[in-house]
Amino acid sequence: MTDRYRFAVTELGMSAEILPHDITERCDLVFGPPSQRMSEAELIDLASSADALLFSSRDPVTRALMIAAPRLRVLMKFGGKPSNVDFPAAAERGLVVGWTPGANVRSVAEYAVLLILAALRRIDKGLATMGSGGWRSADHIGFELSGRVVGIVGLGAIGHAVASLLRGFGVVILAYDPFQKPQAFADAGARQVGLDELLADADVVTLHCELTPDTRGLIGAAALNRMKRGAVLVNTARGDLIDDGALVAALEDGRLSAAALDVFAMEPLPSDHPLRRAPNLMTTPHISARSLEALQRERFWALRAAIAVLDGREAQNVRLVHPSAKP
Repeated sequence: MTDRYRFAVTELGMSAEILPHDITERCDLVFGPPSQRMSEAELIDLASSADALLFSSRDPVTRALMIAAPRLRVLMKFGGKPSNVDFPAAAERGLVVGWTPGANVRSVAEYAVLLILAALRRIDKGLATMGSGGWRSADHIGFELSGRVVGIVGLGAIGHAVASLLRGFGVVILAYDPFQKPQAFADAGARQVGLDELLADADVVTLHCELTPDTRGLIGAAALNRMKRGAVLVNTARGDLIDDGALVAALEDGRLSAAALDVFAMEPLPSDHPLRRAPNLMTTPHISARSLEALQRERFWALRAAIAVLDGREAQNVRLVHPSAKP
């Protein structure tokens, strides 16, 4: 008889009715709230009797949660590598941690290019003017992307996809990634440069690197001061890559002509946060990966992989960290 599992899902992001039969016939699913962060107590209650916890970047997966869920064997994140998991605690508990790094690549890459274009063309100003009953003015004059220098920080799967999309716009692409080999830059059609050179020469800087102790606050006051005056900054990676206070200052004094952020150090972004009042800043609520296609890939791949791990089979389309390995 095939085992049936209990899965706790913090944020499915779609109707459960469209889940494929091969998933629903193997597990019972319980869901968290669709649009609000859960407290630790709520997460513990959700996961207390689960065999696997499936989650997004929204809710922290803590040591206390793992201890309070004795049946738990698998932690599986929808999307890229989790920065909201206590990896040492997971290793101590003997939990497998997984994620689906390829599921949202196209969605995030397309959205990053959308934000680049929107920031250059001042789409936010146009929308605000029309919303208030006004019409165009000199404030709405933007810039073409063609001929610009675009700097990509992080040339992993998403950074590479962004480079591929940008090539059709006739741009010069610079890329910084200390972990990639020269061939990766050649394949992306990008010139490999150091971070300082990229910041100094790029008209647009777009961030696509992981959040690590070394990259936290990577774009702070010093980095922003090295950027070309009037440049544009786009972030669809992790909010903590940027020093919020330094970004607000750079927008206020005109060093940056515009910025576009889809991710934030604090999510949801508080209504009184300084970023909400910064000039020439476009913000969206962490939706770059939320195309229907990407959501389905993330959810279906993660759910199937969790079942495979629990069955003792090889999991497809995921990256796994086993208890004895370092994250």
